[in-house]
Amino acid sequence: MMATDSYIPEVGSQNRIDNTPGKTMRGAISGLMGRSNILRIASGYFSLSGVVQLEDDFNEFFNSSENNKVKLLISNQYDGVNTDTRKILGIAEGIEKYDAESFYLDNEFYKAMVRWIKEGRIEVKIFVDSEFYKTHSKNDIAFLHGKAYLFSNKEDDRRGDVLIGSSNFTYGGLVKNRELNIFSQDSFPPIKEWFDEMWTNYSEKYSDELLEQFEVQKKYYAKPKISYTPITYLYWNLGKFYGKKTPKSLDIRIREIEKNLPYPKHKDGNKYFVHQLTGIKHVYTQIKKFDTQILADGVGLGKTLEAASIIKLYLQDLQVKNDGRKILILANDRLKEQWLDELSNVKVDPSKIDIITRQKFTGMDDSKLKHIAESYALFVIDEAHEGFLSRKNKAYIKVREVIKIARDIQGRTVRGLLLTATPWNNSREDIIRLGLLFLNIQKVPHDRVYFDYLLTNREKLLYDTNDSGNYNHKAYVQFWQDLFYQRTRTSLAREKYLSDRYPNRCFPLENEKEPFTLKYSSEVSKALTEILNRLIDLKLPYQDTVWQYFGSDTVSNIILRQRYMLLRRADSSNAAFGGSLKNIKNRLEEFQKNILILRKSSLAEIKKFFYRLVDEDYADNYSEDESTLDLGDSGIEDELNTSKTNRIRYINQKLTEQTVDMYLRKMLNDTMSDIQSMDEILTQWNIVSKDDEKQKIIVKQIKDIISKHGKVLVFSEFSDTVESYYRQMLQDPEILSVGVGMIHGNKNKINFEECTKEEVLGRFSPESKSYSLFDDEKEISVLIGTDAISTGQNLQDANSVITIELPYNPMRLEQRIGRIDRPKLHGENNIYIYAFPSEEIINAELKLSERFENKAKNAKMDTEGDFKLPFISNGKYSGVKSTVSASDESPNKETITASVEEEEAQERVFDFYREMGDVFPLNKKLKFLPYSFNNDSQTILLFKTVLRDINNNNINNPADRPSLWNISTNKKMSFVEAENTVKKLLDQDAYINV
Repeated sequence: MMATDSYIPEVGSQNRIDNTPGKTMRGAISGLMGRSNILRIASGYFSLSGVVQLEDDFNEFFNSSENNKVKLLISNQYDGVNTDTRKILGIAEGIEKYDAESFYLDNEFYKAMVRWIKEGRIEVKIFVDSEFYKTHSKNDIAFLHGKAYLFSNKEDDRRGDVLIGSSNFTYGGLVKNRELNIFSQDSFPPIKEWFDEMWTNYSEKYSDELLEQFEVQKKYYAKPKISYTPITYLYWNLGKFYGKKTPKSLDIRIREIEKNLPYPKHKDGNKYFVHQLTGIKHVYTQIKKFDTQILADGVGLGKTLEAASIIKLYLQDLQVKNDGRKILILANDRLKEQWLDELSNVKVDPSKIDIITRQKFTGMDDSKLKHIAESYALFVIDEAHEGFLSRKNKAYIKVREVIKIARDIQGRTVRGLLLTATPWNNSREDIIRLGLLFLNIQKVPHDRVYFDYLLTNREKLLYDTNDSGNYNHKAYVQFWQDLFYQRTRTSLAREKYLSDRYPNRCFPLENEKEPFTLKYSSEVSKALTEILNRLIDLKLPYQDTVWQYFGSDTVSNIILRQRYMLLRRADSSNAAFGGSLKNIKNRLEEFQKNILILRKSSLAEIKKFFYRLVDEDYADNYSEDESTLDLGDSGIEDELNTSKTNRIRYINQKLTEQTVDMYLRKMLNDTMSDIQSMDEILTQWNIVSKDDEKQKIIVKQIKDIISKHGKVLVFSEFSDTVESYYRQMLQDPEILSVGVGMIHGNKNKINFEECTKEEVLGRFSPESKSYSLFDDEKEISVLIGTDAISTGQNLQDANSVITIELPYNPMRLEQRIGRIDRPKLHGENNIYIYAFPSEEIINAELKLSERFENKAKNAKMDTEGDFKLPFISNGKYSGVKSTVSASDESPNKETITASVEEEEAQERVFDFYREMGDVFPLNKKLKFLPYSFNNDSQTILLFKTVLRDINNNNINNPADRPSLWNISTNKKMSFVEAENTVKKLLDQDAYINV
């Protein structure tokens, strides 16, 4: 067995050998000895403390061929000329320093070492130099300062490997001291020529004298090496009792998919992150057991890539079975591009995939549903919390119809993979509904507590905690663990033994006492506050006109959305807010013209006009563009149909020949009043908006980041804000010199040039995007864009993210942060998050919220959606840090996150166990079998109690695992902690001081 840190160095930028982890001189000598037959060593000092570091390597070297040989050229072990000076400087290298290194010595190895020297297989000479041959006085023996290690296959080879530098052949030189050595091959001929010259012309035989020195070192500094049970035996037992492994064939298939991914390799050599790799294996395996799985990873952890990889595996299965069915993905239009990208990355045949929206699927008739059942073997539902949390929703009902047709009528297997970061939205029942959508009850093991509940239609006992105490928590947990798989950034960050370490999130602008808010000048603050207050008080008759004038005195979610949208644009930029103010004025004037025309129209024509307004309101406010508010979902299609129906009913009830003029006159008066107010607001705004103070502050922050050689990703929800900031940054020489890119809609630019989206992303984050820069291309350090780049992009070359305005859905902010919140390949493991909310906007939001809450106290909302300000707590702004941290936690204690570090450790120990075999090859000479020893104070005990009946039969449960205890603390130890501790000691026998 070679040295534990054995490796073969390479020529190039990584050929420095300085005894830092992974670059020890011991490891380099070990690796090169393994491919050599002749070893030449020139060293000022040579001691047994260095020899024992390569015990196994010397044994293998001499046992592999009787022709293998070592030439050892050493010095007199004492630099008499320079000693006084070096002692004064505190850097003496005298014999007393190196002989004082205590070490463990195996007696059998020592005997072999003596034998090799006596047989001449290790030939030893001492360097004397030319002056000695003139006087033959010991005082004239020179000191050899040169250190070189030469490796070749033959004595007269002109080619070979060289290690040259500062390391002596001692424990300090090979392992302990910070040294500087270089690996080379080109310099082998001249260094060999130097060695041969010293060996032939300036040295004398020294074998007997070295053996005498060895005896002294052995007597005074060696400690006996006793072969106790190796630590590997304990690790092997961990694999035996705790190991868990994916079938090798599945591993191979996943690795083949991974090879094609256009992503860089991480520190562990993989392209997948560890949690993605374990997620793919778990979900793919479980979906075959239950016909369904819900992948509920937190935002930004790569669910789409995991799902695409599972789709690839599933298509391979269908091909093997000669099953010609395809896979159907239900996803919003805004996610389609991301899906196509990830499916392309894993090399999925696009002809085997169809992607449609949930809305299109919900609108299918029975004949189309039958076709769906015949054509698709796997359903993948993205954002499954939208439309599938209630069995009354149309989407839920339609999917159940397809499943019934496929399974009960056609006799086909159909499975469902659901993706959502928020499986729990309102209640525990959400979990049950998602899990039951595709679950095949016939595949549930009968020992599951929840099996009987499902069989007897009593699933209510899985979620209704108010049901006379009959709620069964154990059944619920089993249900979750069988069907759901969830990890969050918070849960991954807590796993201290995980190989992929997520970066620390830093909020430089926030402190412990109070959250950061932007400070405007007093003049701007006063004017902005007044403008916002006046805007909130406007009637704006064109907004949800039917509900405002014909409905009851209740809260309209359409109006609420539009008002908050206006405040959000005010928070974004002067460009965005100014555009909105002009648009309001234009909409009011257009509405005024329409009302004037309607006053001359018939009742039928007037009703048609308001019917069209209802359609326009819902088309404008429930679309999937970049500015959608994301207020959650509990069957939004059904809600919209109900709300639209209500509005049509109000039109028919309230508009009559007797009332129509009254309503039109009121609308006209409100409109004229708002137009007058808007003229005053615009006049005031034109004065105060000459300088965008917030934009200047944020651009200054960008410059501060890039001045420290950082990269920054800047987000805004609005394209006009993106354009405004981009124009200003192009005018700044400091930002322009490091390069700035922009992405929104179909616009992709770097500096002043049009580019592809791939080029912009690649030049901003070339390492994470595996992007190769052409000769005339340079990296860029600033990228600004809309939320079009907040999903499905790995941009962790950057270390800072700025959000210009706070989105009303914390998950949207989490998506933005997630672009750079990935394990770092290089540099510090921190990311920096900046947000710039202003007190003026926050106060306006609170006022608007209070106004609508008061209005809604005694009235029902016109839809079931409930709008809450995510960054507000107890009527105050709570800050970005607390809100983001809360949004990434499991939504509630009933959603259970999986331990990735445990799964990773289980696979490691199983791999070790499988490699060693079912029987551990223990040496009979080992002392204290089966106990392993370690010099550290920590002691791990693995034991299993064996119970037997009166007939001496084992009555233990075969599935019972041994217990792990930390004897030092007398506390039980987790498997993950024990595995991590033992892993560090692998291949290291432990010794006891005697």
